[in-house]
Amino acid sequence: MFTLVLILSLGLQAPESKPQAPSGRGTAKGEPDGKAKAGVAAATPEQALRTFLLAMVTKDEPTLRAVTLPTEDFDWLLRGQALPADRVEEFKAQMARQPIRALKPGDEFTLPGNRKVKVRPEEVTAERAVLVPQGAPIPNRLQKVDGRWRVDATPIIAGRKAAEAARKKATRPEGKEKGN
Repeated sequence: MFTLVLILSLGLQAPESKPQAPSGRGTAKGEPDGKAKAGVAAATPEQALRTFLLAMVTKDEPTLRAVTLPTEDFDWLLRGQALPADRVEEFKAQMARQPIRALKPGDEFTLPGNRKVKVRPEEVTAERAVLVPQGAPIPNRLQKVDGRWRVDATPIIAGRKAAEAARKKATRPEGKEKGN
């Protein structure tokens, strides 16, 4: 199940997928406006992360904005194809069952490339959390803002950008390096 989330979160959809046009909601930094779903995922970091992942794969921009920390590159979260409507209920059920572990200060996590990171005390407080869904390659950092938990999407966006750059490099004709 997490493979589907990972594939969608890293933007490994069909190359012809285009970002959705901005809806006019929120600010350039990803801040929701008053019409965004104000009460979304207020209760727990786990609920915020589940809501974020579902909103990302269904391209639910208002909900995604409501559970994402502001970022200049928010539009990268909307790229690619949305999960087909006939698969949404199945995905919701899978997400509800997906184990999510809250990391504690001192916990170590092995990133892709066998790089280890240790959770620092300032990353896990009453206002901050580090979560990792079972099978996920990277942990997710969350922060409580105005009483609501929000996901730091920076690593996901960086992954999508890297995947796009790799895809472009792989499709570049041989001998046609950048700048040639």
